Amino acid sequence: MRWLALAAGLAFAAAQPAGDSPAQGARIFEVPGYVGEWDSEAGEWFAMEGYSLRFSVPQGAEREGFWQLLEAAAERGVALRLRFDGAAGRLTEDGHHLLYPLCAIGAANGAWYGDTARNCPRGALAAPRAEQLLSLGVAQSFDHPETARQTLAEALRASPALSANGEALALVHRGESAEAISADFEPASPEHDRLWAEALADYRRLVLLVPDRAAPRSSLANALIALGGYDEALAVYREIGRRWPEQAFQTAVSIGSLYRQQGDYPRALATLDDYARTGDSTRMDGMKFHYHRAWTLILLRREAEAEREIERGMTSQPDYPGAFLLRSCARARLGRPAEALADQRRAFELTSALFPAPGAGTRADLARNRAVIALLEQAVAARRTDPIGAACEGYWDRWIRPRARSPLLDAAPAATPA
Repeated sequence: MRWLALAAGLAFAAAQPAGDSPAQGARIFEVPGYVGEWDSEAGEWFAMEGYSLRFSVPQGAEREGFWQLLEAAAERGVALRLRFDGAAGRLTEDGHHLLYPLCAIGAANGAWYGDTARNCPRGALAAPRAEQLLSLGVAQSFDHPETARQTLAEALRASPALSANGEALALVHRGESAEAISADFEPASPEHDRLWAEALADYRRLVLLVPDRAAPRSSLANALIALGGYDEALAVYREIGRRWPEQAFQTAVSIGSLYRQQGDYPRALATLDDYARTGDSTRMDGMKFHYHRAWTLILLRREAEAEREIERGMTSQPDYPGAFLLRSCARARLGRPAEALADQRRAFELTSALFPAPGAGTRADLARNRAVIALLEQAVAARRTDPIGAACEGYWDRWIRPRARSPLLDAAPAATPA
């Protein structure tokens, strides 16, 4: 669910099919996200949380002011918007990331820092064509997945010119592009399963390519879940827990999510609570733990506890739209439509600000948001105090609905290295 990690629909300036280098106006992307790690030694790059992309300081930027902006955003847990040339990224020296020269960075108040021209200065073109295709395809994957799959397929066809790490980046983003497209189809439908089976094939290839990393196995498990391979996915998560103990937090959240999708809400909650008793307490300060625990409490009809839980997460990430939607659900069920309405409106404002040119998935979320706002306005006008379920319906359905095992799972090879 890629909406829970803020990687589900990004603002894309224009579509560009694979082929010759794209025209300048078609290369410019704007990405919303939260500050992740950065180069604390030389101050040459920073990353957004959950992305394999890194960004360099904008040309001509006053470095001290730029880093102060980043540090303030990280401290306050607020999102930023980044403008960059999608064709100008280059593999870092270790090959694990793509580094893009940043054109401008936008603050929550709408102000931009750096080159605010729509067409950023062109990056150097000395890299091999396969690397240029990789750079563009990864940028496209965030909000133009069909085009990204074509571009990344061409990059993979030229993969002898890519390092193993470059090939791995192409595979993971091509798989994630198939996931993004699948969101337009009903779970377990033929088209949905075809796309996830293609993603699964990419992730199996990825695990073979880089067997010493945990993240590819996590992607593999997600694909297995989407196709109803719950037992296989659980085995993969447990393997991650054994081999990569530093992944204990993410493993607990993932296993809890698996049980939640199967409808075993008590076991999902117990998994999170077991980690809370034995795991790294600093990991529980962030939004992810509190969001998943609150979501599970909602499903157990423990709305008052869920409201308190999500508010703990909001202290570290106060502008996450999904948190306001979840609290709105709890408050509406508790018979407090005015507060639920305020949360829905805030979620709408935040989503609209983050995605000024939303993709199809975000447009559907905003349409649902507007419909719930209208229903809650009627409830407030009628002075209702009874439980209202409308704020809890539709948004999370595909992640809490068990499904039958897809026959495509048994048609594909299952072997991965131990």
